[in-house]
Amino acid sequence: MKDRPHINLRGRRAVIMHPPDPEMQELSRQLSRIGLSVLCASPLVTPPNATEDFVFVTVSEDADVGPLLAALGGRTRAVRVVIVENESPTVLEKTFRLDADAVIVKPFRPVGLLATLVHALHHRDREEQLLNRSRALERKLAGFRVVEQAKEILMARRGLGSAEAFSWLRCHAMNERTSIEAVAATIVNAERFTRSGP
Repeated sequence: MKDRPHINLRGRRAVIMHPPDPEMQELSRQLSRIGLSVLCASPLVTPPNATEDFVFVTVSEDADVGPLLAALGGRTRAVRVVIVENESPTVLEKTFRLDADAVIVKPFRPVGLLATLVHALHHRDREEQLLNRSRALERKLAGFRVVEQAKEILMARRGLGSAEAFSWLRCHAMNERTSIEAVAATIVNAERFTRSGP
């Protein structure tokens, strides 16, 4: 099944963005039991890299999430798991700012941890699929607009009809072994260059 969630997390990588202390060591042990490869690191010293599947960050009432946001940067691949001690409005607001995929509460308990991570990973994968589809549609729409612009230029410059202009683009694309969108972009760019002459 295509959208089946990843039940087995063995071999996946996780980083805990917090200096090692007894609680973080306990979380690290529990994650290792699940099968994750775990690294504990300070968010101010070791930002996560693109190979990690999970990033764990701690949020408290007085925590400044600015450095955490900077350390996480624009990394969308890793599942973001926020660790909290309470559910105050301040903590929840910081959790939203960090764009958390999951929240776990201290003290840590093994029960439910695997389900939380599997659920978060599944939804992050779905989100990434939808984002990729959205980007593909945006590219397709942009290509369609360029083709329409090129057709209008050909219709005005050569006196062609809409279907003839499209046939002209398709013929040139086949001759040059490229896409219709690429030929259309060349025509549109040339027209812009001509209009913005000296």
